[in-house]
Amino acid sequence: MKNINMEQQILGLLLDDGSRIAQCNLSIQDFSVNSHQVIFEAIQKVISDKHVVDVVSVGEAIEQNFGGACVDMVFMIELVTKCASQPQNMEYFSQVVKSSSELRKAKAIFNRALFDLDSDHDKKNVVSEAIKSLMELDRVSKRYEHTTKDAVIGALEAYEEAVKRGGLIGVTSGLSEVDEQLGGFHDSDLIILGARPAVGKTAMAINFAYNADVPVGFFSAEQSYEQIGARLICIEGQINSKNFRSASLTEMEYGRMPRTVENIKNKPIFFNDEPAMSISTIQKQARRWKQERKIGLLVVDYIQKIKGSTATQRDIERVTEVVLALKELAKELSIPIIGISKVTRAADSIDGPPGMGHLSDASICEYEADQVITLYRNDDMREKGKTLLHICKNRHGPTGDILVSYDGPYFKFRDSQSNVTSIRSAQ
Repeated sequence: MKNINMEQQILGLLLDDGSRIAQCNLSIQDFSVNSHQVIFEAIQKVISDKHVVDVVSVGEAIEQNFGGACVDMVFMIELVTKCASQPQNMEYFSQVVKSSSELRKAKAIFNRALFDLDSDHDKKNVVSEAIKSLMELDRVSKRYEHTTKDAVIGALEAYEEAVKRGGLIGVTSGLSEVDEQLGGFHDSDLIILGARPAVGKTAMAINFAYNADVPVGFFSAEQSYEQIGARLICIEGQINSKNFRSASLTEMEYGRMPRTVENIKNKPIFFNDEPAMSISTIQKQARRWKQERKIGLLVVDYIQKIKGSTATQRDIERVTEVVLALKELAKELSIPIIGISKVTRAADSIDGPPGMGHLSDASICEYEADQVITLYRNDDMREKGKTLLHICKNRHGPTGDILVSYDGPYFKFRDSQSNVTSIRSAQ
């Protein structure tokens, strides 16, 4: 897992022409030999001091900063004469050395985990920390500096993928008009879904998870996994939830049960219903799901019930920590995260859907969320089986209202025959 020859090729090319550092995406730790690390660090020092890189200037930097340890001028001259003949391969050499470095680091992570597992450490924590370290290694290895050409090519690739999927860029919601407005749920986005009690925010989140075309992780601080399972059965099999709860299925419902269970039992939705879960629990489990289950969507039900890092936090501090952590997690895992939020009683005093300001501890949700959707249902809509989705914020396009149908006995949302109403351009 060492590539000493490639490392020397890189150092020779840099000693010959310091401007080639722009083609080298390596850090000091990516070099496997101490003398190579010293030379590379000295080259960086010379460049940062705005001096010309050559054997003399680098040798002086080594003498001043490292006491000349483990490196001599003859060795550096040999690097220039023997290893500076292929400048066109600088990027390739860097990629090989970077890959070797990542393999060494991954091996170190595994070895550390094996050592801890053989010791008296908590086994679950050892595994979680190992997964976190491996995912961090993968994240660090990604390139975050891009040219305009990179950006344009990336945008075109996203467009071509959307064309293949009928205009859908992200994870489908299962509701055609929602997908049309949002383009699906986008990777790295935090979507806040809010509503007053008994309007259907948990039911909507379960529908989103059920309809997703990717594996889903679902954190439920409200309902047990059995309760969510019952809702999935009702959604898939058109089984009246009251009949299911009271064990009084009709003959037709009972007849649909085998196929219903068969259709959903292997659906890739993974649940965590741990009581009083913390944001650190969510982070660890989500990383594990991403690594082991390849999840492409995460649902958290709900934000205000998630514990923060300390027991003495005020509610606003705790919610702020949770929302910030969820947004960072969405970026880290490159998946959309749907966070369900309570809505304050003040929303009851208005004639219409709640706005962003009605979310409990709203400020941080307004700032950090990429989309904010609230649900609304008045008495007339309830009788007609309708629910209004109010898109308050949308970083990717217009805001506005979408009317959908809600079959309450089956917990199922579906497209309405009515059209989208009062769509407003994004500000």
